[in-house]
Amino acid sequence: MKAYLKNIFDNSKKSLFTFNNEPFSRFSIFVIVLLDIFLLSTIMMGISSEKQMSPSVYTKYPQQCAKHFDKEYQSKIWDATSQRYLYTTEKAPFKEYDSFPPVSRYTYYGSVKLEKDIRLSETCQELYSKMEVFVNTKEFKNNRKLLTKLKNDKRNTFSAINNIETRYNTNLFEKAVNMPNEALKKTKSEYYKLLEDEKAIDLQIKLVKKVPSYKGYSKYVAYVENNRDSFKEEKKKYTFWQPFISFMYLLKFTLPLLLLSYFAYRYSGRVGTAKTIPMKLTRLISGMTPKN
Repeated sequence: MKAYLKNIFDNSKKSLFTFNNEPFSRFSIFVIVLLDIFLLSTIMMGISSEKQMSPSVYTKYPQQCAKHFDKEYQSKIWDATSQRYLYTTEKAPFKEYDSFPPVSRYTYYGSVKLEKDIRLSETCQELYSKMEVFVNTKEFKNNRKLLTKLKNDKRNTFSAINNIETRYNTNLFEKAVNMPNEALKKTKSEYYKLLEDEKAIDLQIKLVKKVPSYKGYSKYVAYVENNRDSFKEEKKKYTFWQPFISFMYLLKFTLPLLLLSYFAYRYSGRVGTAKTIPMKLTRLISGMTPKN
């Protein structure tokens, strides 16, 4: 067994590091390694390009799109106050600003910016076009920022109120006027001011324009309602067939390369050609060891 393995190693070494019975110099080996890396990178880029012709399920039907076709969607949000994730359930059609992240269908292929990501399904493309009517407006963006700020302010105010209630029995505040404790009086004043601030924030939140009031929202709702069942069926079929389609695209790219390499190697071994320099180069490129 050792002799067999040693024979394979010696033949491979002779094939890979010599040419025309002359050993390669270190510089030649370095150049060949660089060439191999370049060829491998080119092949991998080609494979990646072909795989884009059959994108993954979550690329063709991203969650940003798919969630709108669910009657109930459970989202996970990090809560800084409790330092844990909270789960909220949104019912279709969605009516909250947080349910509509900024819509962007742009994508890049190399340095080229495309107006439309061709990997997205047509259903998602159409959904985004319906959402863009109101989601990408200046008014919607400004109200989203305002609402985010107000919610953060309310969260901080509620945290401060909760902190005071934890440290003090607020019933003592009613007796603070007749007590000499200035710190307690100051805390009482701060506490009631926070309560007023919370009411003011709640009022401001109520005054922010509701999502269903935007122009174009009704068309978004109608599109989702009319295409919910067909979207689920479409996604289900693509999920089943995507691995097969992806493999066929991969085979379409790699099979010609493998066949070309195989036939070149077989041809280089024919009688009368095996000892010519072009055929030796062919064997070197194909990475095959010469026949004994």
